[in-house]
Amino acid sequence: MGALAVSQFMLFGSLFIKPGGTEYYLKCFNAIMAMERNLDDLAPNPISEKDLEKINRAVQNCAAMMRFRFIGMFFGIPLFGLLHGLAIVSTLRIGFGLGCEIGGMFMSSTIGICFIPCGYCINCLFVWSMFLCSVERQLRLRGDPLLFENIVKMYKIMKIMTIVEGELLREMKCPCMHQIYSVVFSTVGLLYFLKEFIDGDDISVFILLVAITVISMASVIENYSICFVAKVALDSKKWIRQMGRTHGW
Repeated sequence: MGALAVSQFMLFGSLFIKPGGTEYYLKCFNAIMAMERNLDDLAPNPISEKDLEKINRAVQNCAAMMRFRFIGMFFGIPLFGLLHGLAIVSTLRIGFGLGCEIGGMFMSSTIGICFIPCGYCINCLFVWSMFLCSVERQLRLRGDPLLFENIVKMYKIMKIMTIVEGELLREMKCPCMHQIYSVVFSTVGLLYFLKEFIDGDDISVFILLVAITVISMASVIENYSICFVAKVALDSKKWIRQMGRTHGW
């Protein structure tokens, strides 16, 4: 598990190590936020209370997924040290543990900085694609219809946003390997889960909880990487068909 976390750190960190990588990260992130502000300016206002509840519920669900990811990273992993007892006798072990803690926090912070734009990019496209596309002539997340000019502008902004987000995620490299990490993490978690029942009577509840947490984290990652992106692509195709029927594109 530690080796997989280190490999994630190396892939994410490669963006910041290369010359101009930090500036590239900031420019892409600021550009995405600026485009979302433009989308917000084009949106009809006010939003009905029913739609506002849907938006808040969607944001809370997405935020809960990200919090679950970071809780496992910052609070679940250090508990592994309790299995080997407290290293308070050996000065060498204390120094080594302190170095690992500082390095681990630096590594976790780097991974977290990169995970935030990954989740934000997917959530942004997902919510705005729902906003733009209607289902069976029923508007979603808005109460008033959009002007045709604003619809076209919003679609073009989202198209540019998709290109910028794709370039940023490819530079990070790790998001492109989400399937490999999800398969490895879930397989390791499942092996430890089954191993506790195969070995005999001595079943560790802690290891079972950690295994379930790892499998759940892998499922969350795949839900973000596949399901949300697929829904965005599906809404985009629906929108093009709707514009073709309505305006003769």
